[in-house]
Amino acid sequence: DTATVLLHDASFSMRAKPHRKWARRQTLAQIAKVNAKNLMIIGVVGQRPVWSGDFSARPKDLRTFFKDQERGDGSSDFKSALRTADNLLRQIPTGQKRSVVITDRQYLPWKNVSDKLKIAQDVKFKTISPTPPGFRNVAVTAVEQKSPYNKQSQALDINVELKNFTAQEESGTLAVILDGSPIAERPVKLTPNNTTTER
Repeated sequence: DTATVLLHDASFSMRAKPHRKWARRQTLAQIAKVNAKNLMIIGVVGQRPVWSGDFSARPKDLRTFFKDQERGDGSSDFKSALRTADNLLRQIPTGQKRSVVITDRQYLPWKNVSDKLKIAQDVKFKTISPTPPGFRNVAVTAVEQKSPYNKQSQALDINVELKNFTAQEESGTLAVILDGSPIAERPVKLTPNNTTTER
């Protein structure tokens, strides 16, 4: 018998091309292995992990949970998710134990994870990532509202903090999205290993 904790990275970069379809396929392929002898819990890892409940032998229920939760809440932090996954597997007395992480390895979700994080010796740990990575390692690290919002159609001033984690200049488009549609866009250039604030 096997117990698996599946952690799905729900950060912004996992929802962008080329990773969105890849990540969904990988997670659904893991769920397809679930049966009476192969139980699973899913954690969708955003700023706080969202869990599917107890270990389940019902792939249909897990697919429904995943499709409802896969968008996440923007950023993600694996520190508490990995610790919870380990605690859940420690409660399983016998059988094989697996912790599977589906992530693009973008830096921001992993920055708080200590290299000294201890995982139980009887847990098989696996990371599934795209090869080659296929993303530029940049992120929105903070958003601050600078003016009060009192009525519809008024201008809203915000500061957006961007960080380029790579050793080369990166460029792209910064967009403000409301109800799924961009309402403001501007091109940005980010210098290597540096933080920039856009207003």
